[in-house]
Parts: sequence; structure tokens; C-alpha cells
Amino acid sequence: RVLSGLVKEEGDTLRVIGADTETRLQKAEIEERHVQKLSIMPEGQEQLMSSREFADLVEYLGSLK
Repeated sequence: RVLSGLVKEEGDTLRVIGADTETRLQKAEIEERHVQKLSIMPEGQEQLMSSREFADLVEYLGSLK
């Protein structure tokens, strides 16, 4: 099984958030793990936003750190 998403909690158990799913799995069950080189934001999405909306999105994402 292959999962793709953001790791929101990591310890013995990982919580992985996908586009419309949340999965918890034991770290010991993971055979391979890779960091994606592409953003999960759909390509071209920023072109559908106003400059203000895009700036707000970047500011919001920066606040999540």
C-alpha cells in the first residue's frame, strides 16, 4: 500500500493527512519513506487566485510552522 500526504504527528505512530483522508499507522510498518519534490497544491492553482488571496495563503501556510 502506498500513502501520500502530510505527516502531522510522528512518534511510534504516524498521523498522515491526505487530500480527504487521515491515516494512522505504526512507524514499524513502513518499508520506505520519501519526501515529495512537488507541492501538493494543484499546478496552476495560484493563477485562479487574486494577488491578495495568494498572499493570504502564503501567510497562512507560514503560520503553520
